[in-house]
Amino acid sequence: MADKRVAILVVLVLFAIAGLLAWHDIAILKQDNARSPIGKRAADAPVRTLTGRSVRLRAYVGSPLWLNFFATWCVPCKTEMPAIEQEYRRFHGRGLEVVGLDQQEGARQVSAFTQALGISFPLLIDDGAVHDAYHVWATPTSVFIDRSGVVRAFHVGAMTTEQMDADLKTIL
Repeated sequence: MADKRVAILVVLVLFAIAGLLAWHDIAILKQDNARSPIGKRAADAPVRTLTGRSVRLRAYVGSPLWLNFFATWCVPCKTEMPAIEQEYRRFHGRGLEVVGLDQQEGARQVSAFTQALGISFPLLIDDGAVHDAYHVWATPTSVFIDRSGVVRAFHVGAMTTEQMDADLKTIL
């Protein structure tokens, strides 16, 4: 009888823990949705070129813009980068700008990464300001901004070509 009561108590405690975890996850999702940049004006922040010059993201507003947050050590980033390059070449003639935003690495490292993958679109170094402005918590993350400077799509994780095309349709 005592074993049965202990088992029931353990089950109740496990259900209580599961309920608390679910409540916590829902709270986080609500917070993330409230911070979602979709439908809002694109954030502006300073970034550095690979030569060390400071530029602002607003320099790209007026064109459809795809921001891709990446890191040279990120395997999914390396995997999707050639597809991003293909999409850039395919749509650049229609005004698309793509900007890769490296997450706080050195210019030499980013430059080697660019050359190894044959990337022709600009790669800039974000010291954290853009990352913070968009609440980026994982790499790769892509942000799609229309000509008027409004965020139309936000994607966390590596993208398939089909996902890229769907998000590009929202800004081209």
